[in-house]
This record gives sequence, structure tokens and C-alpha cells, in this order.
Amino acid sequence: MNPFRRRHNGAPVLAMVTWVYVLWSLLPVLIAVRISFNDGRSRSSFQKMSFRWYWGDPNSSLWHDDSMQVALLNTLRLAGLCMLIATPIGVAMAIGLQRWRGRVSNAANGLMLVPIVTPEIVFGVALFLVFSQVYTGFPDGLTRQLLGHITFTISFVVV
Repeated sequence: MNPFRRRHNGAPVLAMVTWVYVLWSLLPVLIAVRISFNDGRSRSSFQKMSFRWYWGDPNSSLWHDDSMQVALLNTLRLAGLCMLIATPIGVAMAIGLQRWRGRVSNAANGLMLVPIVTPEIVFGVALFLVFSQVYTGFPDGLTRQLLGHITFTISFVVV
């Protein structure tokens, strides 16, 4: 008998609990998106649909604020550099781990799962502390951010 064709009696309940959890987890994001399209400053009462906070207000909208534009460009630069560096390293590491058998390979595979199973905020705070307190030889800013992001994303490429 094929184990993937077996009927599980608890599957509908598990599916329902999973969907309730996913919707509950996405609820704050949906509320934040809804509030971002509110014309007024109040977060408790919705006045009318507006793009004021994105490009409608010349003083406080996203596209008119220079600091937001700089932050967006830095984010895109960081993402592109991280992709260009982490992808070849992760692919090479995945090929090496596939060909290399033994305890070291199993330990490295287990180590690659740590960033995936650890909550992002915990891993981010840990990386911040490591790169700000231990590795002080790197300059502040983009270099430390890039090293932290590469450290985090290599495991996703390997797995």
C-alpha cells in the first residue's frame, strides 16, 4: 500500500487548524495594509480609501520623503548583492554536501537548518549582536548588513 494514498482521519482537523493559524498570523499584516490606505491619521476609524501615504501628500508620503527613497534603494542594493553572493556559495555548498558523506556532512546539513527553523527576529538579533560586538573589524552599514544577510540566506540556497 502506498503510504501517500492512506487516508488519515485527523487530516481535516489538522488542515482546519493550519488555516486558522495562517489566517491568524496574517491578520496584523492585513490590518496594517488596510490602515495604510486610510486618508485620515486615525488608526481606529477608516475615513476613506486613499493613496495619501504613498504618493498623495507632498509632505509625508512615501515617494516624497527622501529618507524613504534612500532606504528603498539601500534595500534593493542589499537584496541584489546578497542574491549575487549567497546563490553561488550556497549552490557550491549544496553540491559539496551532496557528494561528501559522513558525520561532517550530516552536521553541516543540520547546521544549515538552524536559520530555517529559528524565528527570523531571534536570528536577526543574534546576527546583530555577533556582527556588532564580536566582529568589530568590519565597517558599519552595508558591509555588516550584507554579511548578516548572506549568513542567513545561504542555508535557504543549500536546502
